[in-house]
Amino acid sequence: MQKIIIDEEFRMLLPKLDGLTFESLEKNILEHGVRDPLVVWNDILIDGYNRYTIFVSLMTGNLNAVLKSLTSESSIPMLKTSLRTLIDSLEELFESIKIDR
Repeated sequence: MQKIIIDEEFRMLLPKLDGLTFESLEKNILEHGVRDPLVVWNDILIDGYNRYTIFVSLMTGNLNAVLKSLTSESSIPMLKTSLRTLIDSLEELFESIKIDR
């Protein structure tokens, strides 16, 4: 398996799954394995933190997902998707702390 580096600073920027969604993903991974590819750039995990965390905690079988390494050709669409997710999460956070005047 390719070496995967977890950048905690980057990870903290990503939205966390609620408990029920995390449990559902864990059950799905137990039944079917990790099906969606993890996205890695220069050995740093960019997308798939929850899947990777669950896989490592279970340590059952092999990590069946293909690791997609970002190349110059594939970087832009994948990074746009990851950034859109981050922006959506930040917008939700800002809305939740907005104070009525």
